Amino acid sequence: MKTMYWVAALLLSATPSLAAESSGTEAAIRLLVTEVHQMRLALQQSLSLQFTLELIKHQRTLITGVQQQIEFAKDEVETNAKQRLDFEEAARELEARITLEPNNRDQIRGELLLTKKSLEQAKYQETKQKDRVLAGQATLAVEENRLSDLMKNTDAQLGDLRQ
Repeated sequence: MKTMYWVAALLLSATPSLAAESSGTEAAIRLLVTEVHQMRLALQQSLSLQFTLELIKHQRTLITGVQQQIEFAKDEVETNAKQRLDFEEAARELEARITLEPNNRDQIRGELLLTKKSLEQAKYQETKQKDRVLAGQATLAVEENRLSDLMKNTDAQLGDLRQ
């Protein structure tokens, strides 16, 4: 009987120790789960930030391309404007020659007709390139706004990572 008493006493004294050990294990597991959750959130934030940084890089490349297209179109406007002025000057000279050279009127009128067609083509090309410049500038404004939004998003994400 004494032996049973000692076994019972031993079991009762061991039970709080097992309970405490179990409670400590549960706390450690909860702590590990919390740490894993925090690491997963940090990883998600980091990946999101990396994705946003890649979008910024792409956006900057896009903006550079649009800027180059605008510059090219501006150069074309300048070239076409010079051509237009040259054709206008040539047309004036040909019109003056018609009255000065009555024997060559038909030939001069033919040259004048070709010059005026070339003038119209130069005017058309100049207008077309001006439209490209305006369209490019509108596109540039939109893309720069997108870049600005991405930069703000990045700033917010960096703020979240610092916390």
